[in-house]
Amino acid sequence: TATATGLGWLSRVSVAAVSLEHARILQSNNAPLTMVSQKLEDGRAIDPSNPLLTMALAQQQIAIVRDQVNSRTITNTKAADEIRTALALADLSISQDPKNPARYASVIDLYETLAQFVADADVGAATLYQKLIVLEPNNPRHEFGLGQTLLVKATRQAAEAEAISSLYSSPGSR
Repeated sequence: TATATGLGWLSRVSVAAVSLEHARILQSNNAPLTMVSQKLEDGRAIDPSNPLLTMALAQQQIAIVRDQVNSRTITNTKAADEIRTALALADLSISQDPKNPARYASVIDLYETLAQFVADADVGAATLYQKLIVLEPNNPRHEFGLGQTLLVKATRQAAEAEAISSLYSSPGSR
């Protein structure tokens, strides 16, 4: 893999675009997930500030975790850690292109995946929905998504309270 040193801006962008397209072709041909991920990492090595490559790599890492979860080759704790690593990349993608609503929507998807393994992941999703509402105030999907996220959080909290209550209630009172 070439490095960014010695390559001009246009060359880095071109090589990164080729890496991204190659990764998409590999995906469409059902190549192993790790092969696609490696192609994206190669592109990021050349152009680490490319938000498309950064987000694509984060999404690819999530795909690998989903595959491992489905095949039961990863623990829930390890899956949550891997998803947090992917979220760090996704957050970087937002910082590289902060006015692009698509970046926020992609990260929300990652938070929703994390919510399968970690109870408080909905807080991150709610925060991003609030940022999306500022970026696109006329898009009702963001308000709806925020409402759903807050509802899931409230439902989870109510379920936790009920579970705790049942633990402390006397056996004959229920």
